[in-house]
Amino acid sequence: KFISQSDGPPSQLSHLEVQGMKVFDDEFLMSTARERLNHIFEPTAFFEDRDSNVRNHNFVKILLDIAGYQDNNLVTWGLHLLNRYFSSEADIFEKAIESQLLISPHSKSTRELVERNITDFRKIILHDLDVPHMRQLLVILEQLTKLCILDQDLEEPHAQNQKILINYNVLSDVLILIFDRLATSGSLSTASEETSEEGIKEVKEALLGKCFQFLVAFARGNRVVQEHLFNRMDDLLAIDVAVADMAKVLNEVFNNYQEVCLRVQESQIEKVFRIITRTTNSVAQMELLQMLRALTHSKVDEFHLPLKRNQAFIVKYYSKNRDFFEQVLGHEEGKQEKRMELLTTAPDQNDLLILLVNITDLLVSCCEGKNPFIESICQTIFSQEELLKYLTSSDIGPERKRPFCRFLVWVYLNSETTQATLYTKDSRMFSYLEDTRSLIKGLCSALRGIPIHHRTSVRRQLRRKRSDSQETRGVMRPRLKSSVVDVAGITKATGEFERGVFPYFMDGVLPMLTAYYRKFSKMHRMDTTKDIYILLGDITSALLELIPGIHPFFSSSDQAVTLRDTIFILNSLPEVDTYLHVNEETRRVCDVFVHEAKSIRSDFMKEYEEQFGQELELNASFNSYVRSYELAFNGPN
Repeated sequence: KFISQSDGPPSQLSHLEVQGMKVFDDEFLMSTARERLNHIFEPTAFFEDRDSNVRNHNFVKILLDIAGYQDNNLVTWGLHLLNRYFSSEADIFEKAIESQLLISPHSKSTRELVERNITDFRKIILHDLDVPHMRQLLVILEQLTKLCILDQDLEEPHAQNQKILINYNVLSDVLILIFDRLATSGSLSTASEETSEEGIKEVKEALLGKCFQFLVAFARGNRVVQEHLFNRMDDLLAIDVAVADMAKVLNEVFNNYQEVCLRVQESQIEKVFRIITRTTNSVAQMELLQMLRALTHSKVDEFHLPLKRNQAFIVKYYSKNRDFFEQVLGHEEGKQEKRMELLTTAPDQNDLLILLVNITDLLVSCCEGKNPFIESICQTIFSQEELLKYLTSSDIGPERKRPFCRFLVWVYLNSETTQATLYTKDSRMFSYLEDTRSLIKGLCSALRGIPIHHRTSVRRQLRRKRSDSQETRGVMRPRLKSSVVDVAGITKATGEFERGVFPYFMDGVLPMLTAYYRKFSKMHRMDTTKDIYILLGDITSALLELIPGIHPFFSSSDQAVTLRDTIFILNSLPEVDTYLHVNEETRRVCDVFVHEAKSIRSDFMKEYEEQFGQELELNASFNSYVRSYELAFNGPN
């Protein structure tokens, strides 16, 4: 009835006129609409107290009476209406909490773009899809994907744009497209007689992959989307098209979200292993193994806590499918030589190489947190000598060394069964420490004097942990170029860093030094030769000299905290301090870095907070007001 009120406040539908809805210009149409709406609303007057203009509580008695009938349909709808009646206020508050106040020009333009695209999107998915419509959906999804991440840093989520997409219920529309249109047969139609069946299938697979790429960007750092997608995990695992992209979605769902990691079921992990062992797509295998790795730990503050329940499930089904993984992890005669050949000469796209690197990385993650049983299983796979042989080989790149360095750390150095010979000058470990010293000094040389306009590309390489062997589609990454000093094993002649050198340093070398120093400090050091102390002192000095060079390129506190913790361990060895050789300026920069490690953020995140700071503050205040109002309205109970 509010539409017929001409002398009161503006109609609840009046905002449509501002949004370009010309329907209100047609007087005849408006008059017809009023009559029809009045006819619809007329029966509800039965439940209205005309004198006080409030609800009549007889309505509740009528619904309770309906709920007492011996009819399932009547009871169901009666209880449904009762729930709607008593939860209406709660629904209003919930919607107010989810709503946004948009004041920045960027947010307003984003809202207009989303509204325009989602209207077309919903019209298309209502009908059977033909090739032109699918291509139109590809364009829309490409635009929506770009909204979910920062323009300058493709790893950082754009939280404000993600909220706008959530309020437009875009997630439900995309899932309808995936499960009701693309993952089922019979929902596609040919655009013309010239369109071949193969052409339709190709466009369909491309559209499904684009949907998954959008979900990856949408779920990044967004708990609401992660929760919703986790509830559809079984449906996602049932899709046998674009499996690699689907695995990326699940990887993002479990990334640093402990609640859903703890709720994953054993049967779901079994399904993942079944897909891994049956698919012939090596990229899909890699993505699924990385997804399982995301289940093994969860980040709380700056700590990565192991989830032993999931680790046990993963090892259980690894053992059940061991025959499949034995093709790269077996102990038969010649297998070790075959692994060395894969690591030194195989191209990045080699199926066996991809499987070897990623299953090794997964098993290492299952050992995190000192699990003696899993450690004992892993110790039967690679010996210390074999690992050190890979790590000291100059023919193996840093990207391929990374999982084996982590394997050495968690299976041996952090284990109670570590051999004492690792801490002597005559061991191969001593040679590896010498290589580590050369690596850190090389990084110091390469990072020194990089121009400011090249720091963005270096920062991206610092963040990048995923293998370049995967084919990344969707949002295109800029080509990484930087003017760096040519250092053997660290940089290329093209002016780029060797692929994986920074992840190897951050995830492999630093934890290795921490574990080695910690175990070394507990041992009897009376018989330790002077050469080891000199080497450890050189490494410590190189790390301290590296801080001024690498500090400007850190984009998150995680990286800084890892380096900071390693420095704390180094300072606990008084014998090593004797052989330190760093100047006062380096020490001063290091002291500042140690105190500011937790507050480090990327320059792009700082720009984002500056651009949307006022809007974020306004929405936080509005959110707080709504919650306080809800508490005052409903009472503490």
